[in-house]
Amino acid sequence: MRHLLLTILALGLLAGSAAAQVTNGTFDSGLTGWATAATVNGSVAWDTFGFPANSARLAATNPPLGLPVGSATITQSFGCGGSFDTGSCVVSLDYLVSSSFNAVVRVEVKLDGNEMWSSDHSASWGDVVPVSFAAPCGLHHLEVTATYQSGGFHAGWACWVDNVRAECVRPRPAHRSALPRDMAYRMRLILTILSNPAASSRAK
Repeated sequence: MRHLLLTILALGLLAGSAAAQVTNGTFDSGLTGWATAATVNGSVAWDTFGFPANSARLAATNPPLGLPVGSATITQSFGCGGSFDTGSCVVSLDYLVSSSFNAVVRVEVKLDGNEMWSSDHSASWGDVVPVSFAAPCGLHHLEVTATYQSGGFHAGWACWVDNVRAECVRPRPAHRSALPRDMAYRMRLILTILSNPAASSRAK
């Protein structure tokens, strides 16, 4: 009986969600697990006092009397469930942008080279922007880039990225169709026999 119940429980656990291997998505361990790149005056750094604290700071400063031209990027490859999982990999992250003198900054999020999110920002201090999208479960490559577009003077801009998560959400089969009809009947019969020895002797 115990083995049967464990088998039923295992079958039930096949549906649901599976955690992914996003490394250091909250940046509590600096930039461990992330690759970084920057162009012109761009830079990537771990910010322990930013908004929020413990985040990746994508930014660009400007030379004297210049413009904060440049871009900054963080990337990571990760597994989201198995390659043969039929569910959806739900990816989410938060970011916040600050710019000076109306500098316009574009934030782009790509998965496997495909653009999943793009938005321009020019506020001195914006609100935290939540981003969420879904893709098939499996191996993926995530890229978050902040790029100067126009405007600004004498100061730079920054984009803080935090709370990067990914989870493979597997479909749950309908309760009635979880087992074939004859299999469901056999399991009910087995449970009845195991719980009632008298019924077992009558079945013989």
